[in-house]
Amino acid sequence: MKNSNLIGVLRVLDKKELKKLHKFLQSPYFNENKKVLALFEYLMRFAPKYEAKGLDRKLVFKKIFPDKSYEKNSGLGLRRLISQLNRLVEQFIKQERLELEDNVLLPLINIQICDFYAERDLEKQYLKFVEQFKEKIGEEYPFWGWGIGYHTIQYRYCLAEYNFYSSRDLRKSGGFLVGGLNHLRCYNFLSQLQINCLLLSLKRVVRLEEFNVEKLDDLLQQVQKSEEWEVPFIQVYYHALTILRDSGSHESFEALKMLLLEYGEKLPIYELRQLYIYAINFCIANRKKGKDEYNTALFELFKVQLAKGIIYADGKLLPSYFRVIVTIAIEEKAFDWVDHFFKEHEHKILGDNPEQIFQFNLANFAFVRKDFNQARDLLLTFDFTNQELKLHAKRLLIKIYYETDEEDLLTSALAALKAYIYRDKKETLTQQERNKNFANFLSRIMNTAPGDTKRKERLRQSLEEETNIFEQKWLMELLERL
Repeated sequence: MKNSNLIGVLRVLDKKELKKLHKFLQSPYFNENKKVLALFEYLMRFAPKYEAKGLDRKLVFKKIFPDKSYEKNSGLGLRRLISQLNRLVEQFIKQERLELEDNVLLPLINIQICDFYAERDLEKQYLKFVEQFKEKIGEEYPFWGWGIGYHTIQYRYCLAEYNFYSSRDLRKSGGFLVGGLNHLRCYNFLSQLQINCLLLSLKRVVRLEEFNVEKLDDLLQQVQKSEEWEVPFIQVYYHALTILRDSGSHESFEALKMLLLEYGEKLPIYELRQLYIYAINFCIANRKKGKDEYNTALFELFKVQLAKGIIYADGKLLPSYFRVIVTIAIEEKAFDWVDHFFKEHEHKILGDNPEQIFQFNLANFAFVRKDFNQARDLLLTFDFTNQELKLHAKRLLIKIYYETDEEDLLTSALAALKAYIYRDKKETLTQQERNKNFANFLSRIMNTAPGDTKRKERLRQSLEEETNIFEQKWLMELLERL
């Protein structure tokens, strides 16, 4: 039984949740079968791991049905109890979710209460409840924001009002129908824009042959010419889709940034986070084209997300975000800001190797500040077990030895990197190629005489054309120094 679906769910419930579930099962309103309660209480003896031999089905059956034989009907009675307990656990989870402050179903449930009062002709109760509900949409339900969720609930609310007034005030009921239609149009445009944004983003990593990109231009034109264009969040998603459609859409990028600053707080956090990802990817795409002016824009986007807490997951940063933020801030020469960022986020990195990620980035920061001794000490006194970080550390050590003119150490480290690359089978082919190209270009630069301008120019052209290489910018700097 320890591998059953029921035990799988019970394992992830904490002590507080299990205690509440126990009370839930004790309530005759939800559970009238005392055997189900007995089964749950027996299973709780084996919490939290649920690995003991006592969870063998025959032993469980004997405990719950002491006077019956398991073999007689292959434990049918126990299977039925498990099925009932499973359903009750799911009902408990639903009940718990309904009580969450940020439950997106709450407004819809309240609309159903409106419908109940209207159907039972309780006008006084209906009007009072509706007045309270209208206030809640913007205050107690801020997670709905003013995007798709807002127009969904407003459309459903207008229908409820129409149903109530259709037998009382036809003119008023007609007004609610018009309002519902307006919200439905907004919902229609927003949902199309949002889903197409997600599809375009997904299309970069997955083949979606059935997705017709050409139709997006028609949608964008239709949106811009519509009356709904005045709705801020339609503009937000219009510009988001535009920058995903065309990496050269600088005007839409600027418009999106301004709209997010002005209206972002009225969007659900998950939507706002996704919109910032679109803006970040736009900047990264343009940086890859050599447009360094997007470094500043990218840095500002990250600072906004950090300040507003949008970028965090459970109060921590993804390792990739931590690394990119540090890299961009260093490129912007914001050294004091980076110092503060390190102090604030030393213990705020997600993943299996947060200490290694922090240590490497700290070493890299020391290298950029030309504190080569500190950078070397940080690398040599730490054991990098993560494969990717280990290679990052090897390349950084090579850069340190080059900058400090330690020729023997440099030669040895470079040879060790080449041997490691050829020996390592865990790296992807792309990563191997990038490391090989780094090692080969550095060796060629080291073997270039200072006055050999022709060789230097050939190397520069080759390096500029190479798209699959680590440390390209640093290698270009070395060439310029020759």
